[in-house]
Amino acid sequence: MEATVDKVAQEWLSVAETSTRNQSSRVADKITKADEDGKSLNQIKAMVRDLIGSRSSWRTGLSGHISTAAYELIKHEVYTQNTKVRKTWNTEDDERVRDSHVFADGVTLKAKQLFHVGETMMRCPGDPLAPVEEVANCRCWLSFEL
Repeated sequence: MEATVDKVAQEWLSVAETSTRNQSSRVADKITKADEDGKSLNQIKAMVRDLIGSRSSWRTGLSGHISTAAYELIKHEVYTQNTKVRKTWNTEDDERVRDSHVFADGVTLKAKQLFHVGETMMRCPGDPLAPVEEVANCRCWLSFEL
């Protein structure tokens, strides 16, 4: 079990690092552009304050996404060790569910099989190997049965 938790933690640490690095690069690019455009230091400072403040929803979303996905991946890794387990993709079944997730809703597979979600194959909701448009703010979950 500890190895499973470590594996999932490493996957998500990588996602968090990449996402943070990308956000930092965007801020750095905007600072460089403002400097090239001749903005004053005070104008650049104000711009950075605005940018960092606008990233709070990104930080909240990322932390929620990592927590949910880590939980789903740990369940997935534990249950897939038994070849008799089957998994089912579940959605919140409301108007906010992505069309690609509606298509996966209720699909039951052998534990090691991948779900076809949109244009990608996923192990579980929040799979860090899937494109961000399939995992960001996802509220889906897996259920398991023998």
